[in-house]
Amino acid sequence: MFRPRAYSLLLWAAYIIYTDNCLVTANTLNYNTERMNEREKLYEQAMAAKNGHPGLFNGNVKKALSIFDMLIAKNSTDYVAKKCGYQLGEWYIIGVPKFKPWKKTYDHNFDKSIHYLSISAKLGDPRSNYLLSFIYHMISLFELENPLSPHNSNSLKNPNKIVNTCVADTNTGTGGFSNFGGGNSKFFMKKNNKDNKLGLLFNHLQIAAELGDVMALSTIGYRFLCSNTSGTKSDPRNSSNYYKKATKIILSGKDGLTPTYTLEAQLPVAILNDENIHLVPIYGSKSDIESSMDYWQHKAMKGDALAQYELAKLHDDDKQAEQLLAMAADKSHAPALRDLALVYLSRNKVEQAIKLLTKAADLGDADAATILAYILLRGNVRVKKLDTSNPSIQMGIKYLLMACRQNVPDALFLLAEIMSFKGKFGDAKWLYERSGDAGFIQSIWVMAHFHQSRGEYLKNCFDLKLIADSSPSVAKYIHLGFKLLSETNYSGSLMCFLIASYQGSLIGQLNSAYLCKLVRSNKIKLDKINLETLEFYLLLQALMQGSNYALYSIANIFNESDTGKALEIYKKSFLYGDCRSILPLVKQFHRTGETDKAIELLQFYNNKLKRMKINFIGDILKDGGHIFRHYANKFKISFILKLLHMKKKIELIINKS
Repeated sequence: MFRPRAYSLLLWAAYIIYTDNCLVTANTLNYNTERMNEREKLYEQAMAAKNGHPGLFNGNVKKALSIFDMLIAKNSTDYVAKKCGYQLGEWYIIGVPKFKPWKKTYDHNFDKSIHYLSISAKLGDPRSNYLLSFIYHMISLFELENPLSPHNSNSLKNPNKIVNTCVADTNTGTGGFSNFGGGNSKFFMKKNNKDNKLGLLFNHLQIAAELGDVMALSTIGYRFLCSNTSGTKSDPRNSSNYYKKATKIILSGKDGLTPTYTLEAQLPVAILNDENIHLVPIYGSKSDIESSMDYWQHKAMKGDALAQYELAKLHDDDKQAEQLLAMAADKSHAPALRDLALVYLSRNKVEQAIKLLTKAADLGDADAATILAYILLRGNVRVKKLDTSNPSIQMGIKYLLMACRQNVPDALFLLAEIMSFKGKFGDAKWLYERSGDAGFIQSIWVMAHFHQSRGEYLKNCFDLKLIADSSPSVAKYIHLGFKLLSETNYSGSLMCFLIASYQGSLIGQLNSAYLCKLVRSNKIKLDKINLETLEFYLLLQALMQGSNYALYSIANIFNESDTGKALEIYKKSFLYGDCRSILPLVKQFHRTGETDKAIELLQFYNNKLKRMKINFIGDILKDGGHIFRHYANKFKISFILKLLHMKKKIELIINKS
């Protein structure tokens, strides 16, 4: 028999139970949210204590360490614990500051780093897996027998074999350590051998790559590109696959801000040496910024357009910066006109921006001409025939050709795009190459596809590698390395460059090798690292990439034990165009009584110096941008002739178009 009252009471009871459960669930969610908010605030406090504030305070190391440890404790498995594990692990690699009464030192502790990174790696952090792989790589270098170590007598028997193998075509097999990896793809797929450091190295590297870490993908690509000492050939096709995955992530912006130029083209000082180490810029020093502002402020008040422009770049206040730019622009200062136009573009005031850019371009600003060409020709590049009756297209072509005549890489790329859609593929290819030589990423990407379509996987790999080496992840460690170097933290700078060198960065390898020498000279000891062996290893890795710049340093290392073998490498270095090898050769010829050869070399050296006067080269490079920077770095006078030839070629293409 149906009882309405009993049924309503049952419904009421069910409703009370349901609302109670909802309240419990809501309270639990609120508690968890509040707890996470508290943990996030603590994490931000720890990061502030770790990094400090430039010019205000240097941070509090003890406070940062205690907060990080507290957030990781009690088996926390949230994303805050994951971030803390990564931060602590990376910090112990680069170096935790230790303050002593007489000096400041840094604690580089691989064991502690492994502990913290393992916590984060278990929670699925790809960066932690990559850094764990790096640590096991560093440890394995000194635990396993290294056949090309300078301390191994077998490696010194035939330096020609080492140098010839490294400089030769990568496809024939190159020098390196036997534990460096190689072209066997099955080797990377094994997730065993967990009892040894080498097995752990590849396990963590593979996990990081599977999680989409750009540096891990690039590292595996680099290992396939460079073969090992057992004679295994490199595998450019497999290497290309990994580099392609890495570059797609970089160009999609998932790794950070997509780079426009390669890292070498962006850096004021790329490769360190005794002559340029004092030029390393000081990063983020508030006192230096304030002193610079005081200097420009005095001149800006007198109406100096350059001072107003420079002061605008230093200002944190956007309104004041814009006012200063407007004041400099009123005096027809071309860079100020260009930058003010960019401000208007960000506000969608296109017509005002075009007026300012036109004025700047007419004053000779090549960057303004390039931006103007991109604006006016948008949507009209990838067509077989441009509508030259359109005034805006006529204007766009005019400024594009103006920028191309000044060898602006972005403009050369745009002209190459136009040529390729007009069917002039030979001219387009040449322009893509010139733009890529200057480090323009989009041109390098196009050339990589071109080489792949022709089955030239080795060239394809090196093109993709240039993009991978310029990723925000790699740039972070390169910039941090220069920043720490400017603070005279040589060991921390070395560790940053070493992380980049593990990925295959040539800048990282050459700078790490230089810093090994600098750290040794400052009598800084690093746990589990033999700096002499490491320097030799890094130079060989650079040589495997075709960097003849490393030959001179390798010859210096051999010179300490066997001058005869060093002489052979000095000769090879000189033949590849490195003038630094001339003076050691002159000394050696003088010792052996070969005076004629010594005098001939000295005459050649003096003549070359006369032709390479600093002002002359400065003028040439000012016209040509950074296109043949690598020729200048290798001390080759022929880059001037190539630059002049390039200008003639551009004029020829422009006239044809």
